[in-house]
Amino acid sequence: MKIKRTLEMKEGIYHNCSPRHYHSSHMSTAVNDAGVEYRVPSKSMLSSFAEDPAKWLTNPPFKKSSAMTEGSLLDDMLLTPADLHKNFLVKPEDAPRRPTPQQIKAEKKSETALKSITFWNNFDKKAEGREVISAQQMINAKLGVKNLQNHPICSEMIKQSHNQTVVIAKYRGHLVKGMFDLFPQDGSDFDDSIIDLKRTSAFAPQSFRAIIRNFKYHWQAALYRWLVMQATGQDRKIWRFMLSDSETPFNCGVLRMHEDDIARGHREVFAALDRYIDCVEKQEFPSPYDLSSGEELVLKSFSDAFND
Repeated sequence: MKIKRTLEMKEGIYHNCSPRHYHSSHMSTAVNDAGVEYRVPSKSMLSSFAEDPAKWLTNPPFKKSSAMTEGSLLDDMLLTPADLHKNFLVKPEDAPRRPTPQQIKAEKKSETALKSITFWNNFDKKAEGREVISAQQMINAKLGVKNLQNHPICSEMIKQSHNQTVVIAKYRGHLVKGMFDLFPQDGSDFDDSIIDLKRTSAFAPQSFRAIIRNFKYHWQAALYRWLVMQATGQDRKIWRFMLSDSETPFNCGVLRMHEDDIARGHREVFAALDRYIDCVEKQEFPSPYDLSSGEELVLKSFSDAFND
């Protein structure tokens, strides 16, 4: 596939993209050859779908946690700094309290209430389409970025990579997408790999090992490696995490995923992808309790589940 310049919902590889555009409604759906509209699968979408297809289909819009917001803040500050102030707004430390409904409705408003109402009306207009963060969150992100840029390995990875690369490929007649934080340039010291930036409190290697499984990052590694193969013909076997500690002193480091975990991720993520496409084609999204053919579901023991 040729490298594309403008991101669109077509097969290809697109460098230096805006996460806002990637997550927009324009990039969320497509139509298959049978004329059926479907949500374009990604790793995050598939992991949500796989737990409970019926619930996934009817769930309310996704809400970001504070940790996710801080992760996006770090991504923007390091990888797409031009978008930082389009996506985030710092709440002033000396901001007045929000006015109560009673203060807003009152016929005679105090001077304090009027100042508060005016401030928050103006602030909320500025905040439209942006995430509101604290001054401390901004400071912490800057410290995290500084440490990444000063780290001997992380800094080289950043310099030798494309930022926020989107790859779109077809599987069983359906588009599949992924956004890569850092896509090392051909001929660079890291062109055998894909690099994913993660901000985490589970910074120690053994702690992060559990995070990989819990958040299905092995699915992400396997799916992204497949996407790269479809788009470029390259087999980028190595998956590297660039970790940024979310807690002081905001250290950073590089961690490589084990090949066995990526192989397991490939089996699991493509089982989920096949199941998703089957659901789209049949237009049936069952509850996990509908899959046992009337038989009683039995949970695995804790020890089996732990080793699974």
